[in-house]
Amino acid sequence: MYLLPIPLTGLKRWGPRLISDALFILALSISIGSIFSFADFLRTTLGGDWQHFLSFLKGLVIQNTFTLIVLSQAQYILSKFGLSKVLGIITQTISYSLYVLLMFYILALIIRSAYGVIASLGIALMAIPFRIARSAGAFLLALSIVFYIALPLYPGFVDLLLTGHAYSHQNSIIIYGRIINEDNTVLNSGFLTLELKDYTNENKIYLVPITNGVFYIFDLPKNISLNSKITIFYDVTGHLFYTNITNISLHQLCNTSTTSRYFWLCEISVLVRGVLYYDDGITLHVNPWPEKKYVIYNPHDNTIRVDVSCADCELYISFVNSRVPSAVCIDSQCKDIREFIRYCWQWYVLDGCTAIISISGNHTVLVKLNSASSEPILILSMISKLRSTTHISPLEFIARLIYVQLISAILYLALLLSITLGLARLLGGTSRFRVI
Repeated sequence: MYLLPIPLTGLKRWGPRLISDALFILALSISIGSIFSFADFLRTTLGGDWQHFLSFLKGLVIQNTFTLIVLSQAQYILSKFGLSKVLGIITQTISYSLYVLLMFYILALIIRSAYGVIASLGIALMAIPFRIARSAGAFLLALSIVFYIALPLYPGFVDLLLTGHAYSHQNSIIIYGRIINEDNTVLNSGFLTLELKDYTNENKIYLVPITNGVFYIFDLPKNISLNSKITIFYDVTGHLFYTNITNISLHQLCNTSTTSRYFWLCEISVLVRGVLYYDDGITLHVNPWPEKKYVIYNPHDNTIRVDVSCADCELYISFVNSRVPSAVCIDSQCKDIREFIRYCWQWYVLDGCTAIISISGNHTVLVKLNSASSEPILILSMISKLRSTTHISPLEFIARLIYVQLISAILYLALLLSITLGLARLLGGTSRFRVI
């Protein structure tokens, strides 16, 4: 370059730069395999998993498609009554979300299968002399690296928007279900105590409220993965009742779920043993489980009637102090409940006692309650302070979910493109040169 018999001094000054660029491209070409090996390590460390990510997107696409079909049919029916505009905005919103998710899914497939080709093309463009296509090549190289690492982290980003906590794909599952007793009767209220073992085998206690017979777990505690063992207790009036879920891994529990894992949900049924009835700070439980039983609450006279047939059973009536029954009647013979009290307890911040009634044969037990109180609100307000993890209400979660459906994919792509442009500038800084 320096020996050329031409007066292009600016061109001659490019000699050192071309040499340094050649060495840089050589080093980049040799180390590209190591770069992506480190990218794999970094992605795994941050909790990214390509298989889970693609399944997650596929589930959202299927879910939105099904919802769109249902709403379209409903809109067609409502159009006959002049009410089609009611669902028009919702249908357009879901259509927009579906198009974005499809674009996101196609982009993910391209990056996963062709990230090496994109990176190689970027290096080839950077190798063109005089940095003619250096910026374009650096952008392609940065795009392949950033998107290969960060795209599988999208479920965690959605977690951050939904719950305010960013966890890995192992913690992003939503667990929900119903609470039933041994007669398949739904228990509408109370609490679940979850005993989880983290990777250090240390127990983590996790308290979840039950509303209208349904519980929701929107996020798992830190250090908890799908391989962690879980034991669930029904936690009411000073007692922990065993359920059908004891020392089972979350992975095994959710694989047997009736809801597809693709939909990012895990539906389970929790079977509580021994509990006949719970509501408003009063529990009726029995041991052993009777052959025949019938439990009904009468709101008119505020009583609980239990018809039971058992050879040798004990009926337990547990209550908080603010809900002491006024009397208990056995086959129309009424007595003071205090005659049957055997022990007392403290349930978090609430005190209470348990009465035990021995039953042999066929009997009718009538528990007369005090006037209705705001005990569920009191219990929830007190015990919710003891929970170690923040929960959000189902309605708030649904509102956030709709918001996330609209903006999460576009927002995440914009964030990744910003990072890509920054890395491209770092890799492909360009300089102008004077020809004369």
